[in-house]
Amino acid sequence: PSIITLTTILRENMPERVTPAWLKRKNTQNAYFVVEKAKEDGLMNDHLLNGVLQVETSTGSIDRALACHEYRFQEYNLTPSEYSDRLVLEMLIKNHRLPR
Repeated sequence: PSIITLTTILRENMPERVTPAWLKRKNTQNAYFVVEKAKEDGLMNDHLLNGVLQVETSTGSIDRALACHEYRFQEYNLTPSEYSDRLVLEMLIKNHRLPR
């Protein structure tokens, strides 16, 4: 079946334990698993960190997202890009922490 068909079926038959909060936690766990695996394999780069930052900014944890932007890039001797900055800015605007 197509992804569109599966999405419709999943929405209609989503198990009760699969809440938006559970999905956010699972997404965050998966992102950090990928980071750890990339770290072990020596494949860490700014694209992976931007992926983690995107997960953090979309899950609603402003403090974790800001810490990720400020410290995680430094941890791997990488510099946040304009895209990284944009992710954080969009999150702050979306959460009414900055005026448009």
